[in-house]
Amino acid sequence: MLSNLRSSIHVRRHSLRARLALGVAFPVMLMLIGMSVIHYLREVRLIEEQMRQTATRIGEVTSGSIRHIMDEPGKGHLNQILTDVSETKDISQILLIDLDGRIAVDTTGLSKGERRAKTDTGCVECHNAPANLSARSIILASPPQTLRIASPIWNESECHACHDPTSEHLGVLLLDMSLLEAREHIQEDLKIEITSSVIFTTLVTAAVYLLVDVLVVRRIKDFKSPLESFASGVFTNRLRVPSPPRDELDTLAASVNQMAVELEQHLEEREQQQLLRYRAIVDERKRIAREIHDGVAQLMGYVNTKSSAIHYLLRDKKNSEALDQLTQLSRSSQDALQELRISILGLRMSDPHEDGFFNSLESFTDQFGKLTGISVDLRLSPGDRFPSLSPEIELHILRIIQEALINVQKHARAQKAWVHLSVNTHILEITIGDDGRGFDTENPSNDDQPHFGLAIMRERAEGVGASFHLDTEPGSGTRVTVRLPLEEQ
Repeated sequence: MLSNLRSSIHVRRHSLRARLALGVAFPVMLMLIGMSVIHYLREVRLIEEQMRQTATRIGEVTSGSIRHIMDEPGKGHLNQILTDVSETKDISQILLIDLDGRIAVDTTGLSKGERRAKTDTGCVECHNAPANLSARSIILASPPQTLRIASPIWNESECHACHDPTSEHLGVLLLDMSLLEAREHIQEDLKIEITSSVIFTTLVTAAVYLLVDVLVVRRIKDFKSPLESFASGVFTNRLRVPSPPRDELDTLAASVNQMAVELEQHLEEREQQQLLRYRAIVDERKRIAREIHDGVAQLMGYVNTKSSAIHYLLRDKKNSEALDQLTQLSRSSQDALQELRISILGLRMSDPHEDGFFNSLESFTDQFGKLTGISVDLRLSPGDRFPSLSPEIELHILRIIQEALINVQKHARAQKAWVHLSVNTHILEITIGDDGRGFDTENPSNDDQPHFGLAIMRERAEGVGASFHLDTEPGSGTRVTVRLPLEEQ
C-alpha cells in the first residue's frame, strides 16, 4: 500500500497538471508574500515616522507649557502637567533633566533625583548625533522598541531672572514612546496578509490544476487510444473534433484524424498493390504453365509421335517418307524453340520500373522482331509524355503487350504489328494491332484462336482498373485497346 501511495505521488508530481499548477502557484505566492513584506516594512516606517512627529509635537508643546509655567508663580503645576502628558497613549515616561544631569522630573517616579552621564545608555546615542539638531529622536535598545524624543529647553531672556544667562540651555525634556503595540498590530496585519496569500495561492493552484486537467490533460488522454490503435496498424479510430476547432488541441486532433485517413488509404493502396503483385505472380505462373503446355509439352508429345513414326518407317525401309517426317519434326522444333526464346525474353523483363517502362518495352519489341521476323512499330504520340505509374501497374501493362504480341506470333500469320501509346484527357490508351488474318470472335472453340491469352489479358486490364476492347474479324487483322484512367493512380 505504501509503495502504491509513493507511486501515485510520483506520478502526480511529474504530471502536466501538477507541474503547471505549481509553476503558476509558486511565483504567485512569492509575489504576494513579497508584496506583504514590503507593505509591512513601509507601514513600520510610516508608523515610526508618524510617532516621531507626534512625539516631537508633544515635546514642543510640553516645552512650551514648561516655559509658560516658569513665567508664572506657583511652579507646582509642572509635575501635574507632565504626568497628564505621560498618560497619552503609547507614552511610557517623561524625564526632565537639568544641566548637571540630574533627573528633576520622572513621571514614573523610578529615577527622580538620579544623575545621568552623557556616556550612559539612552544618552550617548543623542550626544553622538550632529550638534545642529535641536530635536533628536532615536530608538533605544533598552528598553526595547522604545522611541526617545529629546527636546532642549532653551535659556530664553524671560528665564535670565532665575537662571544663569550665560548658559544656552536650562536642560532637556526626554519623552519615551513604546513602539511594541504598534508593531504588534502591524505584525498581526502581516500574518493575516500572508495567510490570505497562502489561501489565495492554494485556490489559484487548485483552479489552474482543474483547468489544465479539463482543458488539456483529459483531451490529451483522448489521443492515447487512437494512437495505440494506429501503432498496431488499425486506422479506423477517430478523435472527436468540434466544427470549427476551438483551439490548438482541436486543430491537432483534426490533423491526427486526417493522418489516420491518409494512413488508412495508404494501407488500402498497399494491400491493393500486394494483391496485384500476388495476382501478377499467379498469372505469370499460369502463363508459364500454358506456354510450357503449348510449347515444350506439345513439342515433346509431337517429337515422341514423330520419332515413333520415323522408327517404323525406317524399319519398313520407307526412307523417303521417313525423311519427310524428319523435315516436319525439324520445322516444328524450330518453331517451338522460337516460342521458348520469346517466353524467356518475357521472363527476363520482370521489372520494367527499374529500367523505365518505355525503354523496357522498346527492348522487348526489338528482340521480338529479331526472333520472329515480325516488324513491330512502337510509337508514343508526339507531344505525349509517358505517365508515372506504380511498378505493379507497369508490369501488368507490359505483360498485356507481351501476351498480345505472342498471340500475333502464334496465331495471326502477320508480317507487321504495332504498339501505339497516347495520353488523352487523363487516360492512357495502349493499342496493339497486326495485319494478320484475324479470327471469328463468335467461334471461340477453334484451337487456332488465342481465346486463352485474351482471357488473361482481359483479367490483367481489369485488375488495374483499365478497360479492355478487342476488334477483329477474319481477314482484317486484330486490334487490342486498353484504356487506363490516370486520375485513379
